[in-house]
Amino acid sequence: MIGLVVDAQGNPTKVHVVTSMADKITDEKDRPAALSLDQAALEAVSQYRFEPAKLNGNPIPVELIVKVNFQLF
Repeated sequence: MIGLVVDAQGNPTKVHVVTSMADKITDEKDRPAALSLDQAALEAVSQYRFEPAKLNGNPIPVELIVKVNFQLF
């Protein structure tokens, strides 16, 4: 899961890993691949754009957690 703050303009800031894909890995040889998925999730979420939250009609920053799912095709 990825944590972030959506600023008053709707941009993601302070993007960080909350729960690593590597936390679920039991075989150490697979750990680098899992960490690369964390990096890919960080990069993807950094490109998101949001409608800013509002309080009394004024845009405000908010904290979010985003779950990123990876699928094989």
